[in-house]
Amino acid sequence: MKYLSTIISLIIAGSVFGQDIYWTGNRDAWGGGDHNNFSTEPGGTEYVRLYGSDNAPEPQVFHHHYDENVLAQPELNVSMNRIGQTILSMNITSATPDSGFRFDTTEENSVDIVLSGPVNVHSGIHNAFNAGGIAGITLTQDAVWTVAEGAKMTWRIPLPGLTGGESLTKNGGGTLLLNGMTTGYTGQTLVNEGSFGGSATLSGTLHFAAGTNYSFSPFATTVVNGTVSFDSFGIENVDNLSADSALGTYPIMTGNVNTANLRNLGEANAVDLGDDIRAWFDLTGDVLSLVVNAPAMWAHFPIVNEIGDVDTGGLMGWINVSHGDWVYSYDFGTWVHLPEERVILGLGAWGLVMEGN
Repeated sequence: MKYLSTIISLIIAGSVFGQDIYWTGNRDAWGGGDHNNFSTEPGGTEYVRLYGSDNAPEPQVFHHHYDENVLAQPELNVSMNRIGQTILSMNITSATPDSGFRFDTTEENSVDIVLSGPVNVHSGIHNAFNAGGIAGITLTQDAVWTVAEGAKMTWRIPLPGLTGGESLTKNGGGTLLLNGMTTGYTGQTLVNEGSFGGSATLSGTLHFAAGTNYSFSPFATTVVNGTVSFDSFGIENVDNLSADSALGTYPIMTGNVNTANLRNLGEANAVDLGDDIRAWFDLTGDVLSLVVNAPAMWAHFPIVNEIGDVDTGGLMGWINVSHGDWVYSYDFGTWVHLPEERVILGLGAWGLVMEGN
């Protein structure tokens, strides 16, 4: 397993089974051989060797605790490298903002690993990945993953479901990214709190509760085989977006997008990010994109729509600039010859007014 302070607990019929073991940092694998990788107490000297040793309990069900001081080491990897581990819950705590702690399933016998309880990320920035592309971790029940405010978990390990219909609920104010993997569970992925995103393929549906965010990356599109829906969602619910964002059109989600409760759809409903940069959503087919763009300008004033209307404020009020140097003044009801280079902010402008029709 690869996590900072990780606990694993199995609850069956109200009882908890499994042994508490604590990562010692002696080796980057879960166990085996003569390596004393886990202690039976925090910071203890009594060790338990997993898999094949006399003191390894059966079945392989443990409460795993990872000492945050050990995990503060940079680039520490803990490899899940044996068959038949039951992960009952993970509780992850980092002593540093980014410990570099990672969890992978890289060896050929990393199979039959199941997750039958919650994942709780209390602090730190963590990555769970399958470098060898060999094994996934099977959800045996509906999962609840909590990532606390300020924490971040990037998960790249496939998540098949035992029956297929399992679901995943994301709680907590932090960020959960599912990247470069496929969720085999076909139930709902519910973003109940905090932020969610990534480049995963979700086999079920995706729903954002009110007040939750999408974690935007220019390089990631969340693919949803089912419906994408929202309680209340707009540009303000997109993380990592500002006037400094690169201009472009970014596919952020694909699926059967339900636009009910989706605000800022279409350029007419764009949001001003500052510095004349605007953002809005575009839905083309089953692709929901985030558009970040600077509006076309006329003499320092933005052109607000496709027909060429401009609000010049106290200069001339509303005008239309779609006919070159001749602009139409809505306030005067007439055409004015006014090349935009004649408009100087703070000084005004002069133009020729067309008389008659």
